[in-house]
Amino acid sequence: MLLDLTIKVIDTIRSEKLAKSVSDILRKLENAVQGASSCFYAAGLPLVQKISVICQKFGNFYASGWVYDFSFITFLGVLQVNANKTFSL
Repeated sequence: MLLDLTIKVIDTIRSEKLAKSVSDILRKLENAVQGASSCFYAAGLPLVQKISVICQKFGNFYASGWVYDFSFITFLGVLQVNANKTFSL
């Protein structure tokens, strides 16, 4: 709420105390996003490796590069983390 209010009310923070508070909030948000990103990456990498091998066997030569695609790995990780475990294989 403090960050939201600060952004809506002013363009430049002049108060040193407020600047420190906003900076602390942004640092915590950045750490949270990085943690989630690494979690999604860790969940997605094994899936991408399996899919890549299967698709290479079907003749897709570009599939070997999928294991280096951060966006694809993260995307599959998000799907895996949010998947309904009731229907997992």
